[in-house]
Amino acid sequence: YNGWNMNGNELRAQLEAAVRRHQAGALAEAEAGYREVLARAPRQPDALRLLGLALLQQARSQEAEAVLRQAVAISEGDSDARLNLALALNAAREFIEPRGGKLSAEKTVNSLPGMHWPGRLEYVRHRPDVIFDVSHNLPGIMATMGALGEKPEKGRRYLLLGLVNDKDMPRIVRFLAPLFDAVVVSEPPSARRQDAAALEQAFLRYTQNVKLIKDLTEAYESSLSKLEKDDTLLVMGSHYLVGALKARFDKNEGLR
Repeated sequence: YNGWNMNGNELRAQLEAAVRRHQAGALAEAEAGYREVLARAPRQPDALRLLGLALLQQARSQEAEAVLRQAVAISEGDSDARLNLALALNAAREFIEPRGGKLSAEKTVNSLPGMHWPGRLEYVRHRPDVIFDVSHNLPGIMATMGALGEKPEKGRRYLLLGLVNDKDMPRIVRFLAPLFDAVVVSEPPSARRQDAAALEQAFLRYTQNVKLIKDLTEAYESSLSKLEKDDTLLVMGSHYLVGALKARFDKNEGLR
């Protein structure tokens, strides 16, 4: 059970429309969309997580905490970093306030852009921008794209994606395909890796601008070679994929 009722397809479309508003920076409209989904499917975990993110981005941390606690209670899969952050904020407040301190939600949320989580929207290069993100399920990927926002007016946006085989590949691909100018699919170094050929075929349903390169280092170097200074490359889909590339950086800075 994933929180969808009998009108699941309609609700998925409604959720994806809310995510597009979220990506465009229309947080109030995205919030309204997530709440519409939850009015019909109150235990839908994706909508709860994304609503929590939208509330955090509006500096409404107490409301976000309440929503994300619901998501934690019913979540069947991995939670993303934003959810964990909300719980950390709550724990910090419970520690600080009994001792006479005060945790400012506004200051805390405003400090998020300066925080660094390795592998979470991690910029490893600027101009062109190269971003590593370990989001690996649909809610996490939606949150990542919501944080990145719309494609910039200048430059192109590229994706290097590799998944493991227990994820909802069709829905992930359907969501991501319209958001990038070109896609390279590869395989993370894991026995559970998703077959790159199957991933390529899934993308070909929506775009012809997809290329299969199984070798991860070759896929990364090929993606880099296409970038101009205003372009962006997002490397995403698996802890294994991002971790392998970061390990190679430690041994060979030339890969940057």
